Amino acid sequence: MISPILSIIVPVYNVEPYLNECLDSILQQTFVDFELILVNDGSTDCSGEICDLYSLKDKRIKVIHKINEGLGYARNTGVKIAKGKFISFIDSDDWIEKEMYEKLINIAITNLADIIAFDYLRTDANKEKDNHVITFFNNYEALLNLFENKKIHWIVCDKVYSSHLFRDLAFENVNILEDVLFTPQILLKAKKIIHFQSTFYNYRIRQGSIMNSNSTYIKFEASMYVFEKVSSFFKNQKELKNYADALFCSSMFNWYFKINQNKEDTKEYYKLIKKKLILHFFSFTRNKKISYKFKILIFCSLLSSQFLNLFKKLSQILSKIRQIPV
Repeated sequence: MISPILSIIVPVYNVEPYLNECLDSILQQTFVDFELILVNDGSTDCSGEICDLYSLKDKRIKVIHKINEGLGYARNTGVKIAKGKFISFIDSDDWIEKEMYEKLINIAITNLADIIAFDYLRTDANKEKDNHVITFFNNYEALLNLFENKKIHWIVCDKVYSSHLFRDLAFENVNILEDVLFTPQILLKAKKIIHFQSTFYNYRIRQGSIMNSNSTYIKFEASMYVFEKVSSFFKNQKELKNYADALFCSSMFNWYFKINQNKEDTKEYYKLIKKKLILHFFSFTRNKKISYKFKILIFCSLLSSQFLNLFKKLSQILSKIRQIPV
């Protein structure tokens, strides 16, 4: 059997209201040389049955039913059986434009790219005009671009990957931010990365927030783990490590202040922050990518949680004063 050019992997978990739109947008692609791997990750609604029905309609569809283990392991399950020269991921509540793969695969093959990135549109945002500019990066340039939040983004669904990059590389199963942990690693392995400025991917924003979850502390802890590990990837590359540490530091405080708005008991969160700040104190305070505001927050945190919360309140007051018209 001849292997397809592209393997499209869609992890599926309790997305019954959105799954048809997602799968129809894939099957309506003008590019047809693909296999579609649906990984039903223990859905408790009718998502699994929908997957099976679609597999009866199209021989390119493979369905895997497994116990619920999380997004990372679901993606890894798909990668293990993928036969394509390229691999792409789509979240099962999103949808794509019909010419997406025809254009991307053609550009990737023509330019011998390891990764081709493109643009996505959040469903709560307005679409900007596509200009179809192609930008070339090596892995170091792409990583700088990633940290500066320009053309290359952290999510995995806005990229098509050469399948050879997945040798000895897999998604780690964390509660949140799987993409943040994975994207720097795969960019490091790539030699040529292309960004094509065109919006092909529609990213659905659904109601609900991780801040309202019963397992908020677990997710907070996972967030600290992810950003700390990203920083460790670049221990021998000073500029990239400075960027990673700045991201780690800002994420830490942003999480804390959001949680602090909703929960009275933040002792465990504060303990974890203080532990991380003691461990990374010198690298954070010497880092020029970390603003003076965050450096003040670091010192406040090491004194006590009361100082940290006081600084937060003063910042809010000053922010309101600046908004008062003269």
